[in-house]
Amino acid sequence: MKKIFAMMLVLTLLTTVFLSTLVDAKSNDVPLTRQNIEINQGISKNNNDVNNLKGIEPVVKVTLPPTATKEPVITLPSLAKYGKLKGTLFNDNSSKERFLLKTDKVVYELIGNTKGLENEIGKTIVVIGNYVYTLIATEYPLFNVESYTVIDMPEITPEPNLQTITGTLSVTKNGVVDKAVTPYAFLLQTQSGPVSLSGKTEGLEKYDGFEVEVTGTYSMLKIYPPIFIVESYKPILAPTPTPDVKIITMADNGGYVYVKPGDELRLELESNPTTGYSWSYATKPDPNVLIETNYEYIPDETDEKIVGSGGKEIWSYKAVNIGSTAIEMIYSRPWESKAPAKTFAVKVIVEELQTIRGIVVVTKNDNPEQKVDSYNFLLKTQSGPVSLSGKTEGLEKYDGFEVEVTGTYSMLTIYPPIFIVESYKPILAPTPTPDVKIITMADNGGYVYVKPGDELRLELESNPTTGYSWSYATKPDPSVLIETNYEYIPDETDEKIVGSGGKEIWSYKAVNIGSTAIEMIYSRPWESKAPAKTFAVKVIVEELQTIRGIVVVTKNDNPEQKVDSYNFLLKTQSGPVSLSGKTEGLEKYDGFEVEVTGTYSLLTIYPPIFIVESYKLVATPIPTSIPVPTVRPIPIPTVIPVPTEKPIPIPTIKPIPTVRPIPIPTVIPVPTEKPIPTPTIKPIPTVRPIPTLIPVPTEKPIPIPTIRPEPTAVPLSKTHTIISEKVLGIAIPGVTFSNISGYTTISWTEGSTNAFFNSKINADKDVYELELVSVEKSDSYEIVGLFNIKKNGKLLVKELNGRLYGLSNDEGDYFKFYSEGEKYHMSAYITKRIDF
Repeated sequence: MKKIFAMMLVLTLLTTVFLSTLVDAKSNDVPLTRQNIEINQGISKNNNDVNNLKGIEPVVKVTLPPTATKEPVITLPSLAKYGKLKGTLFNDNSSKERFLLKTDKVVYELIGNTKGLENEIGKTIVVIGNYVYTLIATEYPLFNVESYTVIDMPEITPEPNLQTITGTLSVTKNGVVDKAVTPYAFLLQTQSGPVSLSGKTEGLEKYDGFEVEVTGTYSMLKIYPPIFIVESYKPILAPTPTPDVKIITMADNGGYVYVKPGDELRLELESNPTTGYSWSYATKPDPNVLIETNYEYIPDETDEKIVGSGGKEIWSYKAVNIGSTAIEMIYSRPWESKAPAKTFAVKVIVEELQTIRGIVVVTKNDNPEQKVDSYNFLLKTQSGPVSLSGKTEGLEKYDGFEVEVTGTYSMLTIYPPIFIVESYKPILAPTPTPDVKIITMADNGGYVYVKPGDELRLELESNPTTGYSWSYATKPDPSVLIETNYEYIPDETDEKIVGSGGKEIWSYKAVNIGSTAIEMIYSRPWESKAPAKTFAVKVIVEELQTIRGIVVVTKNDNPEQKVDSYNFLLKTQSGPVSLSGKTEGLEKYDGFEVEVTGTYSLLTIYPPIFIVESYKLVATPIPTSIPVPTVRPIPIPTVIPVPTEKPIPIPTIKPIPTVRPIPIPTVIPVPTEKPIPTPTIKPIPTVRPIPTLIPVPTEKPIPIPTIRPEPTAVPLSKTHTIISEKVLGIAIPGVTFSNISGYTTISWTEGSTNAFFNSKINADKDVYELELVSVEKSDSYEIVGLFNIKKNGKLLVKELNGRLYGLSNDEGDYFKFYSEGEKYHMSAYITKRIDF
């Protein structure tokens, strides 16, 4: 009971002190928030109250939390002994003036001398002071700070996870060498594909063509080929080759054996010395080509020592030089003079191995008696066909592939020559480097054509310091085009200029054939007004096509253009095609046959537009063109004899006028007779329908006129494209708008159903899209047909009757769309127009 009474007394005393302090503070208007009220011997109004706490220093701190609604924290006197804490400083979400120290074991709240700690958040500090003990539980234990020290911790750079890759090195020398450019470019052909090497590559150029092992890390840049940052490298040295050992047996008797210098040969012949017979040289090999290095006899392995069992005589040789030599042996009893029981002869050809390449053609031997499939191999090389023999196992898998074979040619002079294969390897086509198409604001409102696997980079000028940035209005379809990377690259300036801009760059990869749109807006995210700029482009992913025809080049006679420009028309079998794209230098081939590779434009105009990726001149083979003129003269002489016969009667007639001068007066009627023979003769020129029979000239113009009328029927001048980047207004029943912006494209051919209209309008927070579905009629001024209207991608009105008009207006003027009944309406300025 005494203990309980003592505790109650202490609590009563403390409560009394606290309440009296509160009263004094309120009467003197002293703020209590974040204030420590200290009671000690020199300050307390009632020292005895404190001194009654036996065994405790006479110091009591009452710490009020930041908010006056909470109760004060009454702290017991602290120990006089100083302590030291080390940890990381942070503050919680409740107050920025509350400092917490995270040590290895616990989190402390710091009080006392905390001035300046607000600048050290996140740093490691050492605080000196004393622990504060409280009667009321606090969220964290308190520590009264007397002083603190900030410790500068060294930044620990995490060691990258190094990887090791192996491949064959290709080194190319850069054309420009200065302080900023390395003199060499390194490409490592690995099993997974090519890798570009960067980093510590000094001296690596010495190993061009060698297999190299490099250690390092892959760059974060998502480009092709990927970049590998080298930390170290080492060449993989090929092991010293073990010389090939060619085994020669009685099966090679009378044949040829092919080896290369340094190779070893073993001649193994069955023998039985117990019978008195043994092998001996009839002709030794030429030591300049082949030297004998060893001889041994190896008896057959038998379970028991059988008398009269045989074995093998074995001679070892080494090929020392290129050349040929013979090994000839006889099997006889040395003491007998009769003919040998057996003979053996083989010709050894020592040659350096050669490497040839070509396309393998495999034919299967259809022999029903053969249990195992066998094949014949022909290699089509640039020098002609070569029959392959030797180590061809598995070569049948590469029928139709290009293969590199190593070996020697046979000495047999037959056609096709025989090539004895030692080894082979298929030549794999290099992995194509995908094209990277750069898209900029210059492509705004247009089309971009790529093929599957190609990469695109959208680069748009931006200045984040103004608060503006680009964001998607419409993301591309991920089944056609996927985004692989985004980055912002600031402009390069000599100094860090405040407010300088840069480029926002999006990287994409074309994954499937199809079409999709990329639409962007440039705005401040917190503003609801219309964007400062818009960007839209349609991406067409198609496989490349190849067409050929005769190029017709016309020069644009525009005096304002400083550089010559040309229009290109390709006359194909299917009709004329207008060429665009990469046509630089094509004007040199006016009138020539050319093969162009690329894709057709989606614009439905006449003639269709073909966007050129590459082209090449189709060279007419000279041998086939020479006979044509030599044959053509043949029919001409056969026709010419008819006019050549014509002069024959003319000389016979012309003597008559020479007789005419003799009877001058009386012979006047003779001239009247002269016309008589003349008509009978001159019909021959009139009979010259033979020239008219030559339909060659008359037929030759026929295809040209039939083709040329098409361009003369020029729908070119009746095809138009209008682009608008500024919307005037939009009317949707029951809706009003304050801020509108948008982008519109119209393209049509007059008098046809070929037309395209799409308008995307940002109206406040909604996006409306108007599109043409079908055409009823069209001319230079208007398009009448059915239209769809979408709101935020969802169909709002389907197949609405309406008309676009004002389409013949100039740039700066406007056009309009009205639905039937004028419930729906839009209008916009003509920013740009193109007329064909």
